[in-house]
Amino acid sequence: MKYAFSIVILALSLMACNGPAEVYKDKIVVVDSLLVQLESHHARYKLIDSTAINTQIAEIEGLNKILHGPKVNQDDKEFWTTKLAPFELVITPYQKYLRDKAKIEKQLNYTRSQLLSLRKSLKEEVIDTATASKYVLDEQKAMGDIYMLLIKRIEPTIKAQSIWDTSAQKYQALADSISALSINE
Repeated sequence: MKYAFSIVILALSLMACNGPAEVYKDKIVVVDSLLVQLESHHARYKLIDSTAINTQIAEIEGLNKILHGPKVNQDDKEFWTTKLAPFELVITPYQKYLRDKAKIEKQLNYTRSQLLSLRKSLKEEVIDTATASKYVLDEQKAMGDIYMLLIKRIEPTIKAQSIWDTSAQKYQALADSISALSINE
């Protein structure tokens, strides 16, 4: 009888001592999912050739001054809506990307370190469930912020690079033809 009581107590103790696979299983799955999303966003970010953008931006801004300068016919709707529209899809994303590049990199790296730290804490059960829930929510919000950066900065910049790679010569030729005009034309 004495042993039966000990076995029951031991069994109850073992059932109460669920490992991290049980206590934080759902939260670990969420964190793992967030890590996969983060890696996907980071992979998209790596598609951007920052070196090329840094070298091209001065040329693009110079062309922009010519293409928007006083020699351009302000009443030529085709020029503004058809010819210049793709150029606008290059300069603005490049400028915004360069402005926010450090912020994007910092946010990607910080979120990765936070997710890895949270995952470790969940596996080791060093935080209580309320704190774990709060941290998971915080990281989901951070991932939403990174997704917005992806939509607002990364994807437009990837598209801008593609446009510029295929149209740089066209805009240089257009700027050269505008530069050749006299102001009275």
